[in-house]
Amino acid sequence: MSDPARLLLPAIRLDRESVGEAAARALRQLEEGVGGFLLFGGACDDVRELTARLRVVADRPVWLAADLERGAGQQFAGAATLPPPAALAAHPRAREAVRLAARLTALEARALGLNWVLAPVLDLDIEPRNPIVGTRAFGAEPDRVADLGRAWIEACQGVGVAACAKHFPGHGRTLADSHAELPVVAAPRAVLEEDLTPFRAVAGEVAAVMTAHVAYPALGSPGPATLSPAVLGGLLRDEVGFRGLVVSDALIMAGIAGGGDTGAATQGWRAVRAVRAGCDLLLYPSDPALTARTLRQAAGADGRLGKRVLEALQRSDAALSEFGAAAPPEPADTDLPVFRPEAAAITALAEACVRMVGAEEPGGAAALGAWLDAAACGRVRVAELSDDGEAGAAGLGAAFADELGRRGFAVDRITPGGAGGGGAPPRVVLVEATPRAWKGRAGLGDETGARLEALLRSDGPVLPVVLGPPRILGEMGRPAVCAWASEPVMERGAAAWLAARAAARRG
Repeated sequence: MSDPARLLLPAIRLDRESVGEAAARALRQLEEGVGGFLLFGGACDDVRELTARLRVVADRPVWLAADLERGAGQQFAGAATLPPPAALAAHPRAREAVRLAARLTALEARALGLNWVLAPVLDLDIEPRNPIVGTRAFGAEPDRVADLGRAWIEACQGVGVAACAKHFPGHGRTLADSHAELPVVAAPRAVLEEDLTPFRAVAGEVAAVMTAHVAYPALGSPGPATLSPAVLGGLLRDEVGFRGLVVSDALIMAGIAGGGDTGAATQGWRAVRAVRAGCDLLLYPSDPALTARTLRQAAGADGRLGKRVLEALQRSDAALSEFGAAAPPEPADTDLPVFRPEAAAITALAEACVRMVGAEEPGGAAALGAWLDAAACGRVRVAELSDDGEAGAAGLGAAFADELGRRGFAVDRITPGGAGGGGAPPRVVLVEATPRAWKGRAGLGDETGARLEALLRSDGPVLPVVLGPPRILGEMGRPAVCAWASEPVMERGAAAWLAARAAARRG
């Protein structure tokens, strides 16, 4: 069966529509010949039921994939959300932490009926102004990113779930977000060799590599790498020697359109160009039926493209024979806390990733010590400050307060404007600053920065806990606790970290 429709993986958006609506559309698309799906959102039970139904109706192996860089809970309610890669890299036993996170992610993915995890990110967190990579990466040092990326891939694929290294040839140097526009990396080839190091290291073992909708003139790609034969053929296949699946980033993103028209009509021809360039599978077409028709027409009229489609399908089938032939059973023989997102083991993992930044600076240790001394009364006031607006503020601070309460503290949650005087109980300021695709920047917004500065100038011991990357702390210019991301798991980890140090201070 050489239908190009099997190159397409449309989205199932359980975060935007009912299970019934999503299932009806997905079943119709299966009849039209698509090769699988990219899943977003939904409760675990709904996802498990839907993937089981899709496998039965398809009557052939299909790809069931999801972006799970921070655990299955990143997408699916009831699964575990885990520390982001940058946090895991800060763990005292980083490789062990990465392997545990990858294995738990893959086990939960399997139990949900998925066979493909679109992770890990192998980009280098090398540009402070990058608005989209940040804590999604294992760090800035190429060899360390390579080592931790290899550990993640080995653990994930060891459970029988395909992994995907992204975003080739490296998204870490961009100053723009490819969801919104076409970033251009003007660095020379010699510099870009650093970015290629992690991909070279895993080329012989990872099941798939995802392309970047980014231009690299020095690599022969003045437009998106996803559409570049020089990058996907000459560099990834011929030079790096990768023989697995090449999958595009989402076709709905503005980066692949070069900042131009992202409509379904032009998307079909970009899909043709992506396949010509070397992509084997195409993620998230907005109109799968139209895109499939365009691919069929182009392949029928061009023998070379037809041969390229056949090659891509054979590569996909070979990978499916290893990772996707049958729905695996739910894992029962593991000591990992599968589908227990608030398990003590996960909180402990997050706690070990939390760290104090700036404690070695003048007044740094004293700042933490003063807060801990004040916290000896067993009462903590918590103010929450969101840099993400309405999209990020919902539920902020709840897990932090809950974990402190479990550990014996009385917690008063206050508004930032309710700051008290010097004799008031201690305050923690939670600062939500996780990179988001729609924010278009890496640091804090001006308004958030001003509100934070006002809080830090107020009387009494005030301890900032930043739910974001360490570089945010540099903008603040004072010691603070780095908790890496705004997910509840990191709130719990930060609370556990603080409670442990308060207990040690008392004891």
